[in-house]
Amino acid sequence: MLICLGGGLRAQTDSNIKAADNLPIWVQMMNDENVNYFDAVKAFETYLKNHPMPGEDVEEELMGEDNAAKERYEKEMKEENKEISTEQQRKELVEREQLRYQMKRFRNWMKEMKPYVQEDGRILTNAERILIWQKQQEEMKQVSPNKK
Repeated sequence: MLICLGGGLRAQTDSNIKAADNLPIWVQMMNDENVNYFDAVKAFETYLKNHPMPGEDVEEELMGEDNAAKERYEKEMKEENKEISTEQQRKELVEREQLRYQMKRFRNWMKEMKPYVQEDGRILTNAERILIWQKQQEEMKQVSPNKK
């Protein structure tokens, strides 16, 4: 029984490795701390032009009171959750969900990194960000000394 469980875990791990290998280049770029921000965004936008993703903007629409968007989303989820008959269909569903997750991560990464992007596209390192913060703290202390 332990051998069967071990084999199942290995198969799951192998499928995770393969899924990671199939991810678009912009996912790898987002994970690279030395990436050029503008190059990563360009790669993402190029990918979107050639690979439309259904329902990618639904989350933003759902934040409002748009009932049509909610109904579209619910309909799409019902279709995706129908019984999946083949291994290929399961694999495609997992890949699609992984891609949606990575798209959401990338959009969040873009928002988080934007304040730290230099004119040439270089993103400030964590050490550089800390130095800026410390400098700001010192300036604030000089402008408004503690009142006793």
